[in-house]
Amino acid sequence: MSSFSLSSIKQAPAPVMLYGVYAAVCPFILFPVLTRLYQSHAADFVFAHMTYCTAIITFIGAVRWAYIVVLSDLKMKNMTCNYVNMGMAVSPAVIGWVALLTQGSTGSFLLVAAFLGLLAQDLTSDVYPHYYKAKNIILEVLGIVTILLL
Repeated sequence: MSSFSLSSIKQAPAPVMLYGVYAAVCPFILFPVLTRLYQSHAADFVFAHMTYCTAIITFIGAVRWAYIVVLSDLKMKNMTCNYVNMGMAVSPAVIGWVALLTQGSTGSFLLVAAFLGLLAQDLTSDVYPHYYKAKNIILEVLGIVTILLL
């Protein structure tokens, strides 16, 4: 595979750009803004933001699961159906669930840790198409930054 660059997002199919980038970025920006504008509902917006972050990390983990299932049938060594790969696919959802149960700074810490773990995976992986990897990195960095802003 050729070298990776965030500019590879430009090669993404139109539906990926619409749903995976533009629509996916909106809540990351919307909830922190609403939290600042409507202080009386800040706790609700923070929880909504944490819930959205949990949905994003769960989705990224689920796509990893799908890649493992498909690529392990093709006998690709780096995506075999083993405990480490499957655990890395399932752990984002579990971490997100625990983050929602704990809320507060503990929940935020868990979500940042999950996003950092996913970011590390995406920065070192060569399994996904470059545009998908770029999309993930954008969403993961936005997730980290917006959680830290709240």
